Amino acid sequence: MQNLSEESINLNALEVVDMISTNRKLFLSTLADQNDYKQISTKLIKENSTLYLEQNEPQEANQQELKHNYQVLISNLDSQYYFDNSKKEYYASFYTKVEKEVNKLRGSFLKNQQKDLEKSEFKLLYRASRDGFFPKYFHTKCDNKGPTITFYLSSLGKTFGIVAFKSWDSPDKATFQQDPDMFLFQLDYKTIHKQINNNESLQYLSRSYFPSAGITLEFDMRSNQGLITGQTTSFGKHFDVSKLKSQGMNDCSTYLGGAAEFELLEIEVYSFKSQ
Repeated sequence: MQNLSEESINLNALEVVDMISTNRKLFLSTLADQNDYKQISTKLIKENSTLYLEQNEPQEANQQELKHNYQVLISNLDSQYYFDNSKKEYYASFYTKVEKEVNKLRGSFLKNQQKDLEKSEFKLLYRASRDGFFPKYFHTKCDNKGPTITFYLSSLGKTFGIVAFKSWDSPDKATFQQDPDMFLFQLDYKTIHKQINNNESLQYLSRSYFPSAGITLEFDMRSNQGLITGQTTSFGKHFDVSKLKSQGMNDCSTYLGGAAEFELLEIEVYSFKSQ
């Protein structure tokens, strides 16, 4: 580690984090414990942040943004979920469910709910753990890509998401757009939730949000002080939950993610188009 800055390495901190994340299993298998992993990862980020700023001399405004992002990345290394082995089953279940859906394997649920999905080819556009846990990275990868399906994994192990047939975008001023065919889904319970009134504008376009929809905290997914958070406090206000209520569920706020407010462990966004 001592001679890191002496070599001609020109990585920014985001590239270092990608390297660390990609090789996390190898790091952990060769280190005494996870605290060593955090210390070395933090040191790598800090040293490469300084080196990148020195060698590239970005403008002052960009320097402040870079430094802020580096601090957030470092703080994410202390996330209770990032190193919590008890969550590994959540990840395994999530990736298995997503693979089944996008490859339309036996037991796939969504392909039977929408003809466009049954006949479509899926392409991975964005994965939070790979591309960065910030909305701007999602927008860089996914804006203006046409129809998409987004899968979320909550910190309570729930897999749910949104299918949008109109493109996501990041306008200067946040706005809603109409997408009459857009719907939400819960994969663990195999349910879909269409719009109650498909004449409303419910697809939320904001540079500060991941794929979100509805109004008044119905399906809000965003970055909050370095953590990805979801809130579904008023789920059911604009999306159909009549079947849930007929089964005795009066409060549907916890249905999608396991709680009305939660952190998100992973996000995957796929584009799709008919073959």
